[in-house]
Amino acid sequence: MELRDPEASRGFLVSKRATDVALSSVLAIIAAPIVLVAVLGLRRRKSQVFCSEQRCGQAGKLFRMIRLNVDRSEDAVRTRFEQALITLSLTELPQLWNVLRGDMSLVGPRPDLPERVGRYTEWEQERLRVKPGMTGLAQVHGLRDHNTSEERTRFDLQYMLNPSAVADVSILLQTLWTLSGRLPPFSKRILAGRDVNRRHGFDDINSQFLEDTLRDAHRSQSSAD
Repeated sequence: MELRDPEASRGFLVSKRATDVALSSVLAIIAAPIVLVAVLGLRRRKSQVFCSEQRCGQAGKLFRMIRLNVDRSEDAVRTRFEQALITLSLTELPQLWNVLRGDMSLVGPRPDLPERVGRYTEWEQERLRVKPGMTGLAQVHGLRDHNTSEERTRFDLQYMLNPSAVADVSILLQTLWTLSGRLPPFSKRILAGRDVNRRHGFDDINSQFLEDTLRDAHRSQSSAD
């Protein structure tokens, strides 16, 4: 395998930024009702519905990445509503603001925590040459934060070595396809009435609210698509 610096023309970078601004603006309008439902659902249990995390962007520049305030740790106790937000990646929708600000792009390597970047090898540091993204080639191949930086870097560098508008569109479509595939099985689990909330001590009123709110979110997303 031959390693070389990522090649992207000035024209491509300008058009990519213009596309990011235009598309993220449209997506933000479409996502607004979904985020509103999520905020109302989280507000019942939390005073802070948004959170920000320090991440490393292009050239290692630090920025605050925004997401919905849902505990993503493996041992966390979550409601079904919160689990739905994670499963459908709705917790990441506020990052459209990061795209509009210029901290992120719609497509690119996922931004890492500073402490993780501090342990990058010289090879892995190549990920920092481009702007991080909401989704990327590693994500459509099923890699997430729990995977090693080396595993994700293999896909990220593959994307960076051949930057193109076609590649960006392909990754965005694959991401939408992957998320749409999570809807039917998750909806069946929710509507089947599995009493997960009772096992964690939530009352019947909260359980019913979460189910109704989730159904509203599904209807909003379906109409938006």
